[in-house]
Amino acid sequence: MTLFLYSAAGDDGGRRAGRIDAASLDAAKFRLEQSGLRDIVFHTDEILPAQLRAEGMAPAEVSADAELAALTDPLHGFAFVRACYIGNWIAWVPPLAWALWNLAGGAPYSLVDQASFALAAIGLAFPAWAAVPSLAYQKLLDASAWARWDDVRRQCAFFRRWRRWFLAPTPRFDVDIRDATAVAAQGDLAAALASVAHYEATVAPRQVYLGRIASIHFAARDWTGALRCQEEAWRLSGGGMPETIDYAVTLVWRRRDADAAQRLLAGIAGRTRTALAQTFVDYAEGLIALERGHDDVAKDRFERAIEGQAAASNTPLTQMVCDFIAAHLVIASARLGEKRAARALLRSVLPRLTAFKDIDLARRCAAAVA
Repeated sequence: MTLFLYSAAGDDGGRRAGRIDAASLDAAKFRLEQSGLRDIVFHTDEILPAQLRAEGMAPAEVSADAELAALTDPLHGFAFVRACYIGNWIAWVPPLAWALWNLAGGAPYSLVDQASFALAAIGLAFPAWAAVPSLAYQKLLDASAWARWDDVRRQCAFFRRWRRWFLAPTPRFDVDIRDATAVAAQGDLAAALASVAHYEATVAPRQVYLGRIASIHFAARDWTGALRCQEEAWRLSGGGMPETIDYAVTLVWRRRDADAAQRLLAGIAGRTRTALAQTFVDYAEGLIALERGHDDVAKDRFERAIEGQAAASNTPLTQMVCDFIAAHLVIASARLGEKRAARALLRSVLPRLTAFKDIDLARRCAAAVA
């Protein structure tokens, strides 16, 4: 059984978030519809618990509304630090009030007064200290999204020091995979794979491990290795939704095999999926249509995918995905005769393609708008 996060409309027409424990998304949707809810949107799938287990982490103990807000519109920078202070007020408000009371009494200050000042300082520092790993992780995601591999490695090294110095929980598996991805992108695929090989025996189910190993092959532009990992993950998952979509997108994008990708998508047709998964299905269908010369269909699917990505999540990685979808939208729009709009769109996504050195896609875009 898996706990799924959803949002849905009730009898009053208002939307609300909730969680439901079910064997699958299809079963969860059936039970929610039986309870009278409609316009049901799922925001987590079966793979999330496995990813949390890979990190040795438990699900967040927050309300469904708070979890949904964190997924769709996470806080960044000062807003996140402010939220840490608000959420941890019990750690600093009482000691600060006690210290201010003692301070108002005037000098001389007793040892008890001085202790209250020290306690207030510790209390005020605690939320900022607690925010450091999350802020560092945001920087890591941003560096990953722009292929700044030296920055990625620096942030990964910081996480390891933080874990060692403070014995604090950090996303060890994710950090190590991102560090290996940077190593692979810088030209040493063998060393990258060797650095995370020990996770093969500890991360379960195996398709979670294989999915992340595929990302290392992608960074090295080793499409054959990436496809090998994705095919095995798809087979082990029994045609699971995330594994099928990932495999289909790679087949049609990197191998230009629209027929194989279409057969994969046919295997998940009609199944309930998360809002984010639907955006990748739209992307895959757009790529298939593009390969077959159905440019109007491709344009529609790419636009839907970008809109869905923006609605489902707001992170640096989401923005990266949107830029790659938009690059394919450039091709479809240009083929439909909308070259002025296509050129403007290409200018906006070219920095991303340049950062990732995706010369093949950049050339396809340039040829389309010429």
